[in-house]
Amino acid sequence: MSDRLLRRSSLIMPFGVGAIVNFPGDESLMTAGLDAWPFATEKCPSEFRIEEERLRRRLGMELRLPPDYRIPKEGVQHANLRIPFVRFPRWHYCPLCGSMEELGLFGERQYCNGHPFFEGASRREKLSAKRTRMIPVRFIAVCERGHIQDFPFLEWVHQGVPVTPECRIIRLRAGGASASLGGIRIECTCGQKRTLSGSFAEDALEKSGILCRGERPWLGDTDGDVSRCGLPLRAVQRGASNVYFPYVVSSIYLPPSRKQQESGRSPVRSAEAKEDFHAEEEEYRRAEYRVLREEPGDADTDLYTTIRMSGEYDRVVAQFFSRITLVHKLRETRAFCGFSRYRPEDGRSLRERIEDLRRNPDIRWLPATVVRGEGLFFELDFARVAAWREGNRSMMERYVPLEERYQRTLVERGRSPRPILPEFVLIHTLAHLLIARLSYECGYGSASLRERLYCGTSRTGEPMLGFLIYTASGDSEGTMGGLVRQGLPGRIEPVLLRALQRATWCSYDPTCMESQGQGPDSCNLAACHGCAILSETSCENGNRLLDRAMVVGLPEDPAAGLFGTFLAEITGGL
Repeated sequence: MSDRLLRRSSLIMPFGVGAIVNFPGDESLMTAGLDAWPFATEKCPSEFRIEEERLRRRLGMELRLPPDYRIPKEGVQHANLRIPFVRFPRWHYCPLCGSMEELGLFGERQYCNGHPFFEGASRREKLSAKRTRMIPVRFIAVCERGHIQDFPFLEWVHQGVPVTPECRIIRLRAGGASASLGGIRIECTCGQKRTLSGSFAEDALEKSGILCRGERPWLGDTDGDVSRCGLPLRAVQRGASNVYFPYVVSSIYLPPSRKQQESGRSPVRSAEAKEDFHAEEEEYRRAEYRVLREEPGDADTDLYTTIRMSGEYDRVVAQFFSRITLVHKLRETRAFCGFSRYRPEDGRSLRERIEDLRRNPDIRWLPATVVRGEGLFFELDFARVAAWREGNRSMMERYVPLEERYQRTLVERGRSPRPILPEFVLIHTLAHLLIARLSYECGYGSASLRERLYCGTSRTGEPMLGFLIYTASGDSEGTMGGLVRQGLPGRIEPVLLRALQRATWCSYDPTCMESQGQGPDSCNLAACHGCAILSETSCENGNRLLDRAMVVGLPEDPAAGLFGTFLAEITGGL
């Protein structure tokens, strides 16, 4: 087992349990399971406990800060706390001669043993090889249920040929006449050789009879067999973005009295099944929504807000919004609840993901982090949005195929359908447009601003139609004050107008505006990197379900967008 230093927040995302971390010096390690973390089964010191009752009750788990490394000295408590890692991938090779060795999960890195593979190797070449550290291979294999293992070199090389007990992979040769996978050849002691050409095809390993063995190296589990999983394996590069998708559940802190009131009206229970998650998330956010729109916060709490009604603002705000809440201070808790591989969603329930983080069921806590910042909450005018929606044929003609495509994508990935209203696409796109503009106006980088959407999944019951744009960071960017200042009357109006006017034209138009499906899973319409797509850290829906036409309208039909007729009027179009 090897220890390295990481920022505390990095252990929530992107380097949580099961993630591969590439350290300097060509060293590849994987964050170990919670069983090996400090205080795993012991009473946790109070300084590492997080008090967030709403989130704790929802997850059914305690929340703890990952330990930070402290140099031992007088007066320092809990010094030398380390987060453990395991070595992965285990297959390593010599960059000089190609000699391969399979190391243990907890072993140290090795030097090449100096095999003179090439004919006529000189004594100097042999000595150079012996002084060369072996480096991890680039190729691994994952399945859609979150398992991961070394690339099955032995099975791949011996396709159709029996493997004997004496067979052992001994060499990886790269280069030659091709820089592609066809130029990488694997050799066995029995003489079998094969390149990696075609190994990255989606069904390549399955066609070769190689299925997932259910290995979980982050828990020390590498002795699996097909009976434990049996799903198709996918070959990937260890640094690829689809190797690890962390799953983080977040919560905005609500003062105790308001939490108690909310608890009496809509209790939050622990998520046991994936079918309940979206309904539970909606109710969870409804509590935040009520507080942000109705209850001014106190400066002495971690949620300090000031509510400004739309009548205090000029026309562009007064006509389309009911209020803007200035969030001078907020606290967000982000809990790491699991991960998926190959695809962002794997159809598993929240409880199933949590189970994969530890072997000992008595571990009843999750790593989490607390960040503080500021924000602006916008609530759209319900009557104005209802008037836009009713009888807007152009909008519905655009929305229905988009919603069907999104639901089909969810079902294909084993997830339950998620009800989506046109209003969701509207406020989601508007939030993106404002984030892009605010990043120019308030001094924050666009990746430092985040969205939190509040929209119901049906038109029955208590409605929600708003969004929070906020910054929550572990460093000084979380308390600059520039974002709240932009929400004051006289400041937000020109910001909003510039965002809307900028959205009427994209550098990729007319292709972008006329698109019938683009972006992740083709689940966007008029939204691309030139107009509405943000960094992944800013969007909570994976940059899906965006369409600026719902905001600013179509060139031939401005009324298709909520603000379309208004923009045409102020620019002299009508």
